[in-house]
Amino acid sequence: ESVLILFAFCVLWSIRKRLRRPGILFAIYLSVVGAERFLIEFIRVTYKFDVWGIALSEAQLISLGMLTFAAVAGGYLFIERKGAKRRTV
Repeated sequence: ESVLILFAFCVLWSIRKRLRRPGILFAIYLSVVGAERFLIEFIRVTYKFDVWGIALSEAQLISLGMLTFAAVAGGYLFIERKGAKRRTV
């Protein structure tokens, strides 16, 4: 887990100056950390909740929420960016 997070940090640190839109880096961070947590929880022995017939841990449910928020925020920022380009032209 520590190796994955360190790798994610290195990737995010390397792309930080290329991203001009505020919030995109945070959305990428949420999606990477959410996916990492979701996958790590499969190898941990924790109590599972039955959610629509799928057994998920509490951390996996939270990571799904993080992934959903990251997708919505990233999509919003991406669409808003396209709209901002059109307005300035």
